[in-house]
Amino acid sequence: MSRKIVILLIVGIIVTSMVLLQCGKSTVSPLKINEQLLGKWQWVSSIGGFAGWTLTPATEGYDKMLIFDSYSTFISRKIDSTGIENTNGSYTIAYEKIWNVNDSGDVIYMDGFLRSEMEIENDTLFLTDICYDCFGHKYVKIEGL
Repeated sequence: MSRKIVILLIVGIIVTSMVLLQCGKSTVSPLKINEQLLGKWQWVSSIGGFAGWTLTPATEGYDKMLIFDSYSTFISRKIDSTGIENTNGSYTIAYEKIWNVNDSGDVIYMDGFLRSEMEIENDTLFLTDICYDCFGHKYVKIEGL
């Protein structure tokens, strides 16, 4: 083979690889994801664990709410018959590999250590714990900021 053909083949392989690697990437910018996240989110359910449990406010006897603001801080609010318990912290959003495989997605870090895959569809927030036998949590937006 001539040197030109070899160079063209190498360039073609590199370009094709770059295009294929870009196919799975999110088309929504982190700024847009953050804007969608801002506001108050009411807990609907959590499903998971080894036995596939379904937890809801009715089964657990309490309600939960997440409140995200534009200063990258959040409040996790638990409301039960004894009152209201608030936990405050900071959050960051990153687009990265999940489960150390080829799947990538939006990940939220709450207080730098609680890591969940995050997906927002319309007014529904899905947070999936990134660990084995963990839970997926569903929230609905009740108020934007």
